[in-house]
Amino acid sequence: MIIPGISNSFTPWKQALSCFVVSLMGIIFCHFVFRGQAYEFLVAFSGIVFYSLMNVVISIFHESFIKYTWPSWLFYIALIIVLLLSAKLISGTSIWQLPEYRMMLGSIVAFYIITSLMVRIVRAIWEFAESDEG
Repeated sequence: MIIPGISNSFTPWKQALSCFVVSLMGIIFCHFVFRGQAYEFLVAFSGIVFYSLMNVVISIFHESFIKYTWPSWLFYIALIIVLLLSAKLISGTSIWQLPEYRMMLGSIVAFYIITSLMVRIVRAIWEFAESDEG
């Protein structure tokens, strides 16, 4: 056990909810401050990236892949859908009109999945090394 209790206090749904709330406030702020420049999508992607980084770092402390990583991926998909729809509704611009944001979405999703799998592999190696010592 690396640090007990850290993954229990920062569950994936709490992470997703906090990213959603902060991102939604940023989307609304950008809508009124930077009119017509589609910065709402930039803030939505910032929230998605923040969830990706936070979730991957915290997942190293959780023992179970199935109990933590699978729900994290589901919350990640939900967060993407909700934030992008919120940005679309508030800005009035579709993501299909913004090719650079579509490319960002693909790379961010690939980054999250690959890093979360790599973290789980590192966790498995760590556990194997600890069990081999004793």
